[in-house]
Amino acid sequence: MVSDALTLVPVGGTILAKYWNKYGESRQTNPKQDVLNALEQMNRMDENRLESFCRMIEHNTREILSNQEKLNNLVSLQKEILDGIGEIKKDTTKIKTTVEQNQEYLIELRGDVKTIIQQLGIADSVSSDKHIAIPKKILEQLKQKDVEIKRITKELEEMNQKPEIDVDYLLKEGNLYYYNKEYEKAIGFYESVLKKNLKHVDALSNKGAALDELGKHQQAIEWYDKALEIDPKHVYALSNKGLAQRLLKKSE
Repeated sequence: MVSDALTLVPVGGTILAKYWNKYGESRQTNPKQDVLNALEQMNRMDENRLESFCRMIEHNTREILSNQEKLNNLVSLQKEILDGIGEIKKDTTKIKTTVEQNQEYLIELRGDVKTIIQQLGIADSVSSDKHIAIPKKILEQLKQKDVEIKRITKELEEMNQKPEIDVDYLLKEGNLYYYNKEYEKAIGFYESVLKKNLKHVDALSNKGAALDELGKHQQAIEWYDKALEIDPKHVYALSNKGLAQRLLKKSE
């Protein structure tokens, strides 16, 4: 009977052998009961193992569900990041397009201003004894363009873009205000030119002319001299300096 049990339930062989040995030692034991007890103990073992296995499965399931939740959160976060990157790319493209459009518009506006000033007969160098009448309508048109240029320039700066400095435009704008007798504004433009190029002869001489018109003849001569250090034959600087000397009663 024991051998039959061993054949049917090989995993319990050790336990059956124990009871069989006990049976061999004492004929008073009930072999059938011993086998039943052994099988019952095996069943308890299997139940315990099954319970442990179930606990393990439950634990692993909880871990899987927890990890799945974390994974879902990561996937959701990744989607948010990707969506954010997409929006940033859209904004970047939009900003780039706006910047390019503004840069082109700025160049166009400056070109218009320079053309109009040239058509008025205003040269790059101003003369203290020359006067040019600027029609009110044209002056208003130029000032409106100047306001628009400032607006576009500010908008570009707010986008962390530095508009390219157009020295020729700045000089011509300064000369426009000079002949319109707005000498302080003219000096502002000349100084902007000199920030870009300290040796710009026309800007040096023209600043002297504007100072002359403000009655600052000695300061004017200093700026004429700076221009003449670079170009000793600069006609306007020489002529303007002569006029300033005359105003200072230095006829010699």
